[in-house]
Amino acid sequence: MKVKNIGKSILTLVVIITIISISGCQSAPQKIFDTEVYHGTDGLLLDFAKNMPPEDITDKVTFQIGVELRNKGTTNIEGGYLSLINFYPDQMVLLDESKVKSINLDGKSIYNSEGGYDLKTFTIENKGLPVNQRSEANFLFKTIACYKYKTTASVNVCIKPVNFGVSTGTINCEVKNEDISGGQGAPVAITRVEESLLPSTDDKTGKTTYTGIYKILIENVGKGHIVNPYYYGNECTQESYPKMGNYDVIKNENLQVSLSNNLLTCSPISSIKTSGGLSGLLSGSTGFFTVCNADLGELNDAYTTPMTISLEYGYVSEETQKTVFVKKISQNSICPTDKCIKVQQGVCDQYGGENTEATPNCQLDEKCCFESQDRCVRNFGSDDYSCKQRDLCSDPDNTIEGFCPGGNDIACCK
Repeated sequence: MKVKNIGKSILTLVVIITIISISGCQSAPQKIFDTEVYHGTDGLLLDFAKNMPPEDITDKVTFQIGVELRNKGTTNIEGGYLSLINFYPDQMVLLDESKVKSINLDGKSIYNSEGGYDLKTFTIENKGLPVNQRSEANFLFKTIACYKYKTTASVNVCIKPVNFGVSTGTINCEVKNEDISGGQGAPVAITRVEESLLPSTDDKTGKTTYTGIYKILIENVGKGHIVNPYYYGNECTQESYPKMGNYDVIKNENLQVSLSNNLLTCSPISSIKTSGGLSGLLSGSTGFFTVCNADLGELNDAYTTPMTISLEYGYVSEETQKTVFVKKISQNSICPTDKCIKVQQGVCDQYGGENTEATPNCQLDEKCCFESQDRCVRNFGSDDYSCKQRDLCSDPDNTIEGFCPGGNDIACCK
């Protein structure tokens, strides 16, 4: 009997331990999806790829401009545009068919918390203008992106009857203003909903009905600007780059507000200049507001219900820019004559790099020089100086040394 009791005790202990182990595993479920993807104030972000373009270049080289695109918001971008808005066409040649590239990028989701990524490139050839013909040595390249986007926000509002100015109802909710921080995964955010309930009593029936009044604040919390969603591509696709005006305008036809799945009627959207204090997202941002009404009918008890706000708009990113420096070739970096593609003519040590051409036989930092004039004619030709055999230069006072190619038997003289 004692042996049986011991066996039962051991079996009972094993069962208890197993139950505790299972309960412990189930008490800490794994987090599968990241719901934070629906927060944030970014849309499409642009940045130049590393060494695309390089920090500096030399004359007569071809290089690439690479722009990294990241869709950090929650809306898929379809039919967007990336535009190279300046590339110095007088001194640079764009080898691509167009300065505009199309953009199609998925937004963030629970399956892709980083959003879509792409790399767009432009191929540029530097014409290699002489140093004294270039207007500048620093070239500033800029890009912008134009795309259509959407913001969707949801907030629970309290519907509560009023009796003699005092809110009544068994449901514990309060009619109040709701500040919405953190954004909705888009550069335009719904930042505040101000709620009030207006009762109205029918003198004949004595019935009291309610109208919900909701003031909705919308802010541009991104670094770009809002444009009409039907013409969002204009700035990127036009040949020149004048700003189109009519910025930061949102029309009612692009806004939908629903309460308990019923569309509300809203006043015309007005623009305001916000201080950023309401949402804490961006100081001095561009803001808009509208007032929407909801016919709530009679209210016997309080309840909460979701309000959904959906807004479509066009968006133009801020300019992304990078400066490229065109180097002057050093006067000491000249290939020997026998390694030049073109025979050396004249001298190029005065301007160092003027009219230079790279050769495959040179070292990486060397160039071959081929000027059409020697320094004697270029600098003193107006005074009738030229390069001659030294025995033809009769007056030593009118002879200048070191300005002619060749040996000591050549001199610069009248």
